[in-house]
Amino acid sequence: MDFQRRRLAIFAASAAVLSWPLFLLLRPAPDTTPEGAYMRIASAIAGGDTHDAFAYLEEEAQHAAFSIGEYAKRATRAIREGYPADEQIRALQPYAELAERSDGPQVWATLARRRGWVTRLRRDLSGVVQVEVAGERASITTARGTRYP
Repeated sequence: MDFQRRRLAIFAASAAVLSWPLFLLLRPAPDTTPEGAYMRIASAIAGGDTHDAFAYLEEEAQHAAFSIGEYAKRATRAIREGYPADEQIRALQPYAELAERSDGPQVWATLARRRGWVTRLRRDLSGVVQVEVAGERASITTARGTRYP
């Protein structure tokens, strides 16, 4: 029994040592790099979860999503309080879905679906060819030639 345990321990140690270079080669880039952030966006879009991509949007886009949601709620409230009942349904239509969303990621996901951004991103989930960094901003050019800031 002792021989079998020793043999198993040697096998496990050998497997760990031999697989370490493979692990280093295949691990994703950190999400603090442009390549890593792009890979996480691509993974979220490919997996159908646009909420996960929200964290990697530029701050201005994140703030805009929260603002759009807030303004949709205000518009909805104003329409319900000030419009005649027969006109409310038509007037609420552009704002209703956004007003129901509780936060920026949900607003982003709704807009991305509505405006075809998700479809466009899915078509271009190709690899990173070039990364251009200028100060705090980075742009990625994909294998298909699309450029994403």
